[in-house]
Amino acid sequence: MSTLRRNLGSLTALLTFEAAARHGSFTDAADELGVSQAAVSKQISALEAAVGRPLFERLHRGVRLNSDGTALAEVAGQSFGALAEALQALRRQGAAREVSIHATMTITQLWVMPRLPAFTTAHPEITVRIISQDELLRLDRTDISMAIRYGNGNWTDGRVIHLFDARIYPVAAPSFLARHPGLTVEQVVREGLIIDYGKPTDTFIDWPEWLAAVGLPPIRPAALLHFTQPVDAAQAARFGQGVALAWSGLSGGMEENNDVVRLDDREMRAPDSFWLVLRDESPEALAVADWIMTQADRTRQLFF
Repeated sequence: MSTLRRNLGSLTALLTFEAAARHGSFTDAADELGVSQAAVSKQISALEAAVGRPLFERLHRGVRLNSDGTALAEVAGQSFGALAEALQALRRQGAAREVSIHATMTITQLWVMPRLPAFTTAHPEITVRIISQDELLRLDRTDISMAIRYGNGNWTDGRVIHLFDARIYPVAAPSFLARHPGLTVEQVVREGLIIDYGKPTDTFIDWPEWLAAVGLPPIRPAALLHFTQPVDAAQAARFGQGVALAWSGLSGGMEENNDVVRLDDREMRAPDSFWLVLRDESPEALAVADWIMTQADRTRQLFF
């Protein structure tokens, strides 16, 4: 046993003594520590036996530090306080290395996740926390580092940086098109071969809006499948279940890998854009933001 460990004795007894000395009460110390008053008394008696002298005066109603107890309490309080501050500083440093990104499930699954492994490999010292929620959160009311959003860019809860625009067009898997040779958008609408999805935001484009934009009747066509999330509709199209609307850049690699292909050249430009909203300006958050902007540059080069 080391000299330090032998001289300190029981750390549990010392922590119990510090709490009892600070409160001036075995009962209050027991409440703080989550133990019984008898357990506190036992730890104090063990410490007094270890040092060979009493540390408290036992009174009729309570206890009071004697001179030896007062001297030890001052050192114990300072020492445990310094240790607590050092541990808290380490926790803050660790927390600063975690960077959180808030986005809808469609954005996280189809744009962030396919690109994320390269960043985590290059920056193992940074932990990235992905928060997938369709609900818009004000970053200045949270501890979230940044958000990737689709909208008009008029937000005031962080530094707003344009990422990329999008074009919207119908896609299907080659296997689906092989079963429906010569398939047109009009036929898709007429025969109900579409895969529909809910709108994660009010400005997210759905089938009636897309049809109107390309000069077709803005109806809600019958659908083979309907999903609440666009990301699920994209996956269904990938697996040959029908025709879905794709957003350029939000294909999760499916277009680049020819898992899905366009039906024809008709498309509409999304009315809004994708943006980065940056609240956290720490070095770690800026490293993630730089990576996001680099990936956005590549998205623009690939799809525009």
